[in-house]
Amino acid sequence: MTDGSFYSSVRRVFGSKRASSPGFGPRWEPSSVVNAWMGMGTRVLSDPSMPPLQIVLLITILGSLWRTADACDIEHCWGKFRSTQDEYQADSLCMALRVYLDCIHVNKKGCIGNIKYHSVKNGIENQIRQINCTTNGPVYKPVSPVPPVRTDMCSFLGKKVYKHCGLFGDPHLITFTEKFQTCKVEGAWPLVENEHLTVQVTNDPVVEKGVATATGKLTVMIKENMNCVPDRYVMYQAQTDDLPETFEGGFTHYGPERSIELVVVEKGKRVEIHMRHIDTVLLVRQIGRYFTFSISMPEEILNQSKSDAALELCVHGCPGNEQINYKKFLADKKSQITEYVMDNSNQVQIERIDAEELCRAAKVVDFYFDSCVFDLITTGDKNFTVAAYVALQDMLRLTPEAASHQENRTDLNGYDTQYSASAPLRTRNLTSSWLILCSLLLCLLVSKPSLPS
Repeated sequence: MTDGSFYSSVRRVFGSKRASSPGFGPRWEPSSVVNAWMGMGTRVLSDPSMPPLQIVLLITILGSLWRTADACDIEHCWGKFRSTQDEYQADSLCMALRVYLDCIHVNKKGCIGNIKYHSVKNGIENQIRQINCTTNGPVYKPVSPVPPVRTDMCSFLGKKVYKHCGLFGDPHLITFTEKFQTCKVEGAWPLVENEHLTVQVTNDPVVEKGVATATGKLTVMIKENMNCVPDRYVMYQAQTDDLPETFEGGFTHYGPERSIELVVVEKGKRVEIHMRHIDTVLLVRQIGRYFTFSISMPEEILNQSKSDAALELCVHGCPGNEQINYKKFLADKKSQITEYVMDNSNQVQIERIDAEELCRAAKVVDFYFDSCVFDLITTGDKNFTVAAYVALQDMLRLTPEAASHQENRTDLNGYDTQYSASAPLRTRNLTSSWLILCSLLLCLLVSKPSLPS
């Protein structure tokens, strides 16, 4: 076999394949590489005495090397080269070439005998040298795409039926079951206690030698949730003249997409705590020296988290021995004869008629009107008119449907009628004494014997 016939045989295998390093570098063809190889051994290959078996073996080896192209996966490296140029539009060629070279090094498995691999590699290295780039400079490595965060992971997906609980003033309680109570409850008491949340208040005396108390300290503990509350618990604590702007530890939010978040609405006066995983909002305000508290929680969460804690005020209300019959109290205070009120704990600070006027001006109604009047009578502190007003507004915001249940009452006439027989004890005793005295005088006049004429 002559040289010409050998070349013809090899070119029939390789000659039809041409490629180029995309975008830059010399074009190449396998036949030229074969020529170079044949040039190194021309004397051997051109020897007419060379056994045909050796020629067949060489052709087989060269063919097998070309077939490794299927196992040599460097096509995607061109895409990385182009992406780098797009990302770094200015002065990007050196970095793009390094990215290209780094990629084909990483993906050289199966490429050792691949002619295209060596040609591309040599072409990149030549280009790097020609434009005075370094091979060990920075390489652009795009960040692997982050799987999208589930936005519903910490969102409550249950029924949107909410229950409200509030505590304000001296103190007045609205339970999740819409009970309206005025309580004594001095000291520390739990408002909410379930598997998700604990809220506790501490009530302090308002006036010396009086029964009036109001909330001077409030503690919130949000309990651990596997996905949404990463810590064992998240704590917030407020006390008189200190309404913090962060949770304990200095953070304002926790969990993915701020699933637990503290929002400062008005510095030193109003904060909100949002708990998305249980769709609960908690509002805390400082009015004067004391706090108001409001919470909205899905009924479904409440039903799932029923607690046996008898002292959970938002669920069970105040214990019977801690409740005050505020309706009777207000009816009794209609009398202007305050000098007959003997019990100092029941001492009137503002006359009821004046308290009513102040509370009407504060634009409070129904139970909030009653509470406003009650607090002015017992404490004389006009900040409690503001507390009643904001408590009403917070309730309407958290449970707007409650507006349809309002009577918009701004008087106490119903209580006066209901408890009309309950005059103050001292007044009632004086009336009885006068009746007894008059009866005795009448009997003496009737029984007096007539004088003889």
